[in-house]
Amino acid sequence: MKYFILVDNVVIATNLLKILRDNDIKATLAPTPRQASHHCGVSVYVYNESDISKIPQLAKDNNIQIDEIYKSNLDFDTNRNKFL
Repeated sequence: MKYFILVDNVVIATNLLKILRDNDIKATLAPTPRQASHHCGVSVYVYNESDISKIPQLAKDNNIQIDEIYKSNLDFDTNRNKFL
C-alpha cells in the first residue's frame, strides 16, 4: 500500500514535509495520483505505513490542514518525478 497526504497547495505540502522530516518520518513531495481526484497536483508521499498514525497529530500541532490520507495500490516509482 502507498500513502499520499493530500493538502490544499504546494506551500502546505512543503511545510508538512519539513515537519515530517524533523520528526524522523521518511517522506518526499510527489505528484498526486490522478485517481485521487484532488485539485493540488503535489502531495506528500510517506514511505512507511507505521508513520501514518503519527501524521494527523503532527499536522494539528503545527496548524496544517490535511485534506486526506490517500491509500493507493498503484505501482509508484518513488525515484521518478521526485521534487525534493
